[in-house]
Amino acid sequence: MVNGHFGFHVLVAGQRDISVDDYHIIRYQLLKELTGDDIKRYLIYIGLEKRFNEVKHSLTGDGIDPAPPDKWMIISDMDFLVAQRYKHMVVLMSINKR
Repeated sequence: MVNGHFGFHVLVAGQRDISVDDYHIIRYQLLKELTGDDIKRYLIYIGLEKRFNEVKHSLTGDGIDPAPPDKWMIISDMDFLVAQRYKHMVVLMSINKR
């Protein structure tokens, strides 16, 4: 997706009850998970309060315009959060082209 919401669109595609255009719901659900009852666990997992706040910022809404890079889904920051919220294993596969 050229709008910067690609990772969130992929998550939406895995959810049956919402449209691909409802990526903002995924952002909200992940933000709620991050800042909910287990906030201490996520602070420990992420390690630094500054980084925790950056992850939190990336999940806050930013309108319907294309998302700037600070709002993109970074899987290394979101994998545990996604796994906990949706009870799905998260795997990142990439090809290192040299």
